[in-house]
Amino acid sequence: MNPVARHWWALCLKMIALLCFIGAFIAFMRLQEEESELHRLRNQGVVSQAVVTSKEVDEITRRSRRGRTSSSQINVLMVRHNPKSTIPYADLGTKVKETDLPPPVPESKDAPIGVMWVNDEVFAKTQVGDLLTVVNTPYNKTSPELVSDVRDFSPRNFHLAIGVFLALTFLIWLPARRLGKIQTA
Repeated sequence: MNPVARHWWALCLKMIALLCFIGAFIAFMRLQEEESELHRLRNQGVVSQAVVTSKEVDEITRRSRRGRTSSSQINVLMVRHNPKSTIPYADLGTKVKETDLPPPVPESKDAPIGVMWVNDEVFAKTQVGDLLTVVNTPYNKTSPELVSDVRDFSPRNFHLAIGVFLALTFLIWLPARRLGKIQTA
């Protein structure tokens, strides 16, 4: 290998390792954000039933600088729920059964409508008029979350991403460091 180019290769590999480390940091921060939101819902959230008023699929289209377009779909459920419920999330299952939850508020002009983004599986199973069990915080009444999503959250995917990024960081950085330290004869 050309001795002058060797140091440039080492520098490029170190920059790639730095990008992998930044990816691990971003995955860690996303994990902290998700866990913080779930912790808030578990400690301060109130539970009620919600009736699905409509469902739709929103499509987001992005255009790159080169003119290429990519689109993704978001499954949206509009629900009518009881944001002023007094039953804490912590009491669900221990002191209160799901059948004893307050019903959604009656349909009217002033009835609060919540917007929920759900995965494909929940969207396919849910029909307009179905009852769902939701949790929301008293200061965020328009975006309830499914109780099953809060209860079944697993950070496994975040831990996997962090581990892969950190492994790539070290697997790329160690050879780059060695390559940069090789002395020319």
